[in-house]
Amino acid sequence: MANAYLPHLLGFGVLGLAVAVLTVANVVSGAVVAGFRAIGILKSLGFTPRQVVAVHLTAVLVPAAAGSLLGVTTVTLAAGLAATLTAFGKAVQGTADAVVYAGRAARGETTPEQGDEETEALLRSLPGAADVVALAWLDLYLAGDPQRIQVQFIRGE
Repeated sequence: MANAYLPHLLGFGVLGLAVAVLTVANVVSGAVVAGFRAIGILKSLGFTPRQVVAVHLTAVLVPAAAGSLLGVTTVTLAAGLAATLTAFGKAVQGTADAVVYAGRAARGETTPEQGDEETEALLRSLPGAADVVALAWLDLYLAGDPQRIQVQFIRGE
């Protein structure tokens, strides 16, 4: 299912990268056009063309490096969070896919034809069955306590 989205994600990633490159190129060219006066001042002070380019590249690359560092840190943390949430989702997924209730004839329900062991063996033989657990809720009264409590009993893996 996730592989169906991969071409779309790749397309949006390439599109985002192209927009980022065009934006950076536009900002740099705008800075050069806006800085004609500053370039003229630097040249009149004796700067060589290479030094003028170095000044402009430094003015552009310092914020870009800070933004890149912040972006890489954010993506690393987000990827770790996504991996944790995915692992949690996979761990929780499928813990109670099917529930089989065994009735009692006393309550007007169907009498089970098989015992507990046979029913558990039948459920374990189903394809994809990972865990089979027998579970029972009973109303109990503790000695000396007038209120009843519900207790859950679990047998199985």
